[in-house]
Amino acid sequence: MTIFNRLLAKSSRTPEKPRGAETLPGHTANVMAAAKVLLEETEDAQLSAVGLSGKTWKDRFRQTVLLSAFCHDLGKANAQFQEMLRGRLSHPQAIRHEALSLLIVQDTPLKKWLSDFLEEPRDLSFLLWAAAGHHRKFPPGEAGNGTGIRLKLFLGHQDFHRTLTVGAKMLELGEPPVLSDRSCKLIGMKSPSRQLEEIERQAGEFWGSCSDEERRFLAITKACVIAADVAGSAIPRTGEKLSGWIRRALQKKPGQRELKKIIDSGCGGRSHGHFRKSWGRQRRGSFLLKQAVGAGKHWVPISGQRPAPLGNASSSPTPRRERRLKDSVTT
Repeated sequence: MTIFNRLLAKSSRTPEKPRGAETLPGHTANVMAAAKVLLEETEDAQLSAVGLSGKTWKDRFRQTVLLSAFCHDLGKANAQFQEMLRGRLSHPQAIRHEALSLLIVQDTPLKKWLSDFLEEPRDLSFLLWAAAGHHRKFPPGEAGNGTGIRLKLFLGHQDFHRTLTVGAKMLELGEPPVLSDRSCKLIGMKSPSRQLEEIERQAGEFWGSCSDEERRFLAITKACVIAADVAGSAIPRTGEKLSGWIRRALQKKPGQRELKKIIDSGCGGRSHGHFRKSWGRQRRGSFLLKQAVGAGKHWVPISGQRPAPLGNASSSPTPRRERRLKDSVTT
């Protein structure tokens, strides 16, 4: 088994001596820092956009977003992902890293450690859903042929513990648990794919018990984590200060010309009348304008000036349902 001196979160020209932002602890710190700035600048607006009371939801929103940002990439501490970033993996990964992030929390002392910090026990599910769905490719499919029968998880690696320590310090969680490396069997009834099938079934039942407000809460939690991951991934490469860039970016609002480009792209060659009719049929408080760019992270939330709350589609717990949305304008 290859020994990795450092655990990477991003590709590096010097993988055994990477830049801080390329490592798992460094990237996690950047995403959490980005989430903190986004919350400072927009948490009131985000809650208001989906009709949630700041008095009731602000503290939970902040806590859940930051915890989800902390957990979102823990699953990158696996042998195949590390080999892939070093250009040495000759086959597809057996399981996506964000799915492993969920399983690592669920199956280790991290679950109790995080649960003890939460004021609302149900928020553990929300933060894990947001973490597992931050690439909108969850749940993953079955492992393909040639991906192996076992997968090493580096939970005892010094960089994994550093990542836990970074999150614990930023969130004032107390000393994190010390974990050990694990070998994950990829076939059989206890394989990750089977575990995820059961988790998805349980999530469906839990989702059915969620109030409309909780569903809207999950929608903005997930959106905020995705935004934090984008900023925390891209900006450190430019050399700019993360907090300053985010604040400047948020001051730039799209004008008529920029909005027209989004509408033209969404209409797919059809008349703007189609767009207006689609918009007019909505009976929800907020909308998502979908633009097919990049890795599925470009969903633009806008206010529709409607009295009713946000609908199910944008607050779905899994992207499988989101992928069914075909219209240019979705609720």
